[in-house]
This record gives sequence, C-alpha cells and structure tokens, in this order.
Amino acid sequence: MTPQERLQRHANIATIVAGWTTALTLVTALIFFMITSTAEKEAAIAQSDAAAVAMVENHYQLVLQNSDMTPEEKADWIAGHAVFQAETIYNLRKENRAWRGTVAATITENEEFFRKGLFHCEEFDDEFVEFVRAQFTGFEVCGKQ
Repeated sequence: MTPQERLQRHANIATIVAGWTTALTLVTALIFFMITSTAEKEAAIAQSDAAAVAMVENHYQLVLQNSDMTPEEKADWIAGHAVFQAETIYNLRKENRAWRGTVAATITENEEFFRKGLFHCEEFDDEFVEFVRAQFTGFEVCGKQ
C-alpha cells in the first residue's frame, strides 16, 4: 500500500468516525430535548391545575366577602361568578376528563342562573357555550341578547 493510499484510507476512516459522532450527538440532543419538553409540559399542566384550584378557592372567598346584597342578588352574583370561573377552568383544562366533570358539575349546580336567562352567550367562548348547552335539555341556556 502506497503512502497516498494509506492517507486516503485514514481520511475515509476519519470521515466515517466523524459521521457517526455527529449522528450520535444529534440522537443524544434529541433525547435530551424530548426529556426536557416532557418535563416542561408536565410542569405547565401542574401549573394550570394549580391556577384552576386557586380560582375555585378565590370564588369561595369572594362569596364570603360580598354579603351586602339582597339574597336574590347574591345568589345570582354567586352563580354568575361560578359560571365565569367554570369557563376559565374549561379553557385551561378542557382536555382533562376530571376537570371537565368539575366544570359540568359547576354548570348544572347553577341551573337556575341559566333558566333565568342570565347567561349571555355572546360574552363567552363559543366552545364553552356548546359545552354548557350539552349539560341541559329542554330550554335554551342563552339569555336575551
């Protein structure tokens, strides 16, 4: 083997090693990216769960602080606030079955609010309005516009 052939052979081996090193580096980077992305997604989900729970807690605190209304005004206000929070939780966590159940229960617990025509659909997200409609049969949930 001539010195020229030997150099060419070493150059070919070096090219192959460099290619494998690059491929290994890319695979390692992809694995770390996927691990990091999953952890960030889980953290974001936990954060949105915490925000939804905090909203429910805030709702009950507000109820306790607003006692200067007539009983009917207070009941309507509490129901309206519950529906607003239900929409917020729905928008944050609608892909989670358990949270959708919580939202559905909040909506049905406040059926009188909808029967009175106090729910103004144009003030809410269309997808949430459809979710509300699915909870009731026999009457239109949207109030007079």
